[in-house]
Amino acid sequence: MANRDTTTIQGAIHDVTDRRERQQELKSERRFSEQALNALDDLFYVINADGSLRRWNCRVPVITGYPESELDDMRVTDSVCCGNFRDHVTNIGVSRHVTDVLLHDGGKDSQQTL
Repeated sequence: MANRDTTTIQGAIHDVTDRRERQQELKSERRFSEQALNALDDLFYVINADGSLRRWNCRVPVITGYPESELDDMRVTDSVCCGNFRDHVTNIGVSRHVTDVLLHDGGKDSQQTL
C-alpha cells in the first residue's frame, strides 16, 4: 500500500486598503483639530455629563499648572471657581465663559475664558 500524505493549505485575502485610508484620514483630521485647539490663547476643554474632563487644549495645563496626569482625574468644578458654570454648560451644551480658575499652587488666575 502506498502512503498518501495529503497537505491542504487554505487561505483568504481581504483588501484592507479602504480601511487603512479611512484610518489615515481620521488621524489627519485629529491632528488638524488638535493643532487648531492648541492655537487658541484661551482654555478649551470638553467635559462629560458628570463634569469630568474629557479633552483639553495645551493651554489648560500651562495656565492652571496642573499636570496632564492630574487633569485626567479632575472635574471641571475642581478648577473653575464659578458655582453655576457646570449648570450653565449642562443646560446650554456649549459655553464661552469668563471666570476665575483655581491654579495648581492654590492661587487664582482671574478672567480666563473657558
